[in-house]
Amino acid sequence: MNTVFDINALVNSFLPARSFPCVNILVAGRQKQFDDSVGILGQSIAEQGADVSCVRLDDESVSADQSKFEAVIDRFVDLTRLNLFIPQEDSLLRPKIAARLFTHRYPARIVLMSMMTPESLHLAAKATPELLDCLGKKISQLLVGSCKLLITSKQGTHLECCAPTPEMLSLLTGHFDVGVIENLPTGEIYWNPAENIDGEIVANGLIRNRLSTTRVSADQNIRIIIKGGRIVAIESQSGHHVGSFLGAIRDDENTARIGKLSFGLNTINSVRLGENLVCDEKVAGFHIVTGTPCPHRGVIPYFSKDRFWIQMEGLTCKAVTPDGQEKIILKDGRFVI
Repeated sequence: MNTVFDINALVNSFLPARSFPCVNILVAGRQKQFDDSVGILGQSIAEQGADVSCVRLDDESVSADQSKFEAVIDRFVDLTRLNLFIPQEDSLLRPKIAARLFTHRYPARIVLMSMMTPESLHLAAKATPELLDCLGKKISQLLVGSCKLLITSKQGTHLECCAPTPEMLSLLTGHFDVGVIENLPTGEIYWNPAENIDGEIVANGLIRNRLSTTRVSADQNIRIIIKGGRIVAIESQSGHHVGSFLGAIRDDENTARIGKLSFGLNTINSVRLGENLVCDEKVAGFHIVTGTPCPHRGVIPYFSKDRFWIQMEGLTCKAVTPDGQEKIILKDGRFVI
């Protein structure tokens, strides 16, 4: 019988209380649904015996007053605690928080989680490295025994590609080093699909590059058409939401390539900034990355002027065997293993 791993209810916490008995959580942004996610995160840490404090910054209340904003950040950072900053992906305060942390160089343990959705926060809060590593290995077993992968959503996404061979697959794993903060736990199974991917994406998650993140929804009607492993068209009634994406695709043929398909949690852009600060990117579930990949074991490095991460939510992903048997990996955004 299959076991369903709901990304909103994965067990275990990612912060061991024995290592950090005191934790500050600061969330910035305007989406109220984050309150529930942050509450779950705080509760999971507190259940291990840690003392947890949470602060919520509202964009409108502090964005206009720089001195007030800096004072709030200064008061929040505690040298005796682990300080966890969670700016929502559409928060106007995100670049200001990052700038303050990078320039002021607080002598404290700080983790800046710079791309968060409610779904990915749930997963980051509840998943252990061991669980994610196991999840990645089980996904790889399903993929290797299959001949193709079908990816669909109720919003209209429909992609089809050849399943990867064992040589194409890679598994990223991470750790949380108590002595020096390097990475939050991660587990990601990924591969280079080459030319073998066709269909269309209805964007209902995140589209981002290294400089910006755009939250999009299905009602904005952004459709990305893929043929032979390349993005051939982007149809949108809200062009301003994907302007930089459109420009990059037009200017650089490599950026139009589909360079990576990936399941799991992505920390590929984790940047360690000094001894006590790490900037961590999180994507839960399934994502696609553009750019012409290196032929060696998948996708790193990418040969393109820019590359974009496309996250989709609520997907159903099926691996199909040569005899037509379907093995479900994701169903409506939930891992089914």
